[in-house]
Amino acid sequence: FNEAIFSNIIVYAQIALSIALPFSLFPLIHLTSQSQVVDEHVNSKLTTIVGYLLVIIITLLNLQLIWVTIA
Repeated sequence: FNEAIFSNIIVYAQIALSIALPFSLFPLIHLTSQSQVVDEHVNSKLTTIVGYLLVIIITLLNLQLIWVTIA
């Protein structure tokens, strides 16, 4: 491999991870905020809100990365 091909492979791997990340983070926040699932280890309301805000920010930044890379 030359460096350009290797660099492209790394970028496309990052895009794939950017697509997959929200599909794991949103359910994680949702499930850990339900006492039926995690019993006494449930997230507080503040933790849940901050978690969702961070996941939304991460998702938007990842969408921007995908847009900049593909366009």
